[in-house]
Amino acid sequence: MSDAVADVDRLLTEDIDACRSREATAFDAIAGSDGDAIVLFGAGGLGRRTAAALRAMGIAPLAFADNSAPRWNTLIDGVEVLSPANAAARFGSSATFVITIWGAGSPHRMADSLTQLAQLGVTRACTFAPLYWKLGAAAIPYYGIDLPHHVLEQKADVRRAMSLMHDERSRAEFAAQLRMRLHGDFDGLSARVADTQYFPSDVYGARDDERVVDCGAFDGDTLLSFLRERHGRFSKYVALEPDPVSLRALRGAVGKLDEQLRARVTLVPLAAYSSRTTLHLSATGTAASNFTTSGDPLAVSIECAPLDEIAEAGDATFIKMDIEGAELHAMAGARQLIARERPVLAISAYHVQDHLWRVPLAIQSMYAGYRLFLRPHNEQGWDLVCYAVPSERLVSPGSARD
Repeated sequence: MSDAVADVDRLLTEDIDACRSREATAFDAIAGSDGDAIVLFGAGGLGRRTAAALRAMGIAPLAFADNSAPRWNTLIDGVEVLSPANAAARFGSSATFVITIWGAGSPHRMADSLTQLAQLGVTRACTFAPLYWKLGAAAIPYYGIDLPHHVLEQKADVRRAMSLMHDERSRAEFAAQLRMRLHGDFDGLSARVADTQYFPSDVYGARDDERVVDCGAFDGDTLLSFLRERHGRFSKYVALEPDPVSLRALRGAVGKLDEQLRARVTLVPLAAYSSRTTLHLSATGTAASNFTTSGDPLAVSIECAPLDEIAEAGDATFIKMDIEGAELHAMAGARQLIARERPVLAISAYHVQDHLWRVPLAIQSMYAGYRLFLRPHNEQGWDLVCYAVPSERLVSPGSARD
């Protein structure tokens, strides 16, 4: 048994009632008797989200602390923003500092902030995870952060998914991701891999006639990465993007390509889904555009369709899905295509707590011959991708499981 498999087994032995008790009391064990005295370290999107969740529970954060000097001595959502040094001087011995810096594309790690706060004399500090467990439905689910006991409720599926990982690197990543979901251990996660996201050189081999279906094409970032990696060696590229703001940017990016490349790129203003339907999207024009309700002020109606019914996708050799938590729905709508063509799959597995195991299990149910890999393409849990590779596309075809 590998160390990673043994680690997963140990993590899953926790009694579920003990886990419920741990998640309910974890923040109070750090904060002590004055758990309502909270300073949020990070006044960006997560900080503002956390402040709103606290207010919903009747708790007013004392202040934001932030490393960005232009924010100092301003108000954000009615909360004063202080420099870390000033916040520590005022509240370092009387409040709990909750780290609310967690963003994709940043080299920041939670340990960096914990060290900074300790050096400033802050006596109580933690990541946002234990606070979110305490706040419950007011704050979670939030990407991979949800109540830890939900993991234990699905432990049989967790073990099955772990058994599908093809190499030790993937098994170690699975174990670390599971530990983060159960214990809020962000710094146990490995650093991002050096390879370009969706195109890792150690997982699958390229084809000169690659036929790509890009679900969640955004502004063309993956398309441009693909073109840099493959130097024009591909047959066609089908880009699905339902967000009208992102679609305009995508059209602009494609319009700048030379004619020979542009002729092989097809834009489809649809969202990949399990059925033909109309849903609402929060059209932010960012990588985080996601499904929402009609009451959202940014909501627009978008058309959804299964890949099985989109003619341009019918002979795909590579499918990428990074669609803000709708990956399982989209895969369900591509079942026939996946079973028939056995394309390489690159499926995001970080948007929802249980996608760590549900994405691999869904893939395996469509074609049992896939070899599965996990690779982190960003820090602290972001951009975790599950790759599914048929044996003939492995870097070393027919290679045995390590």
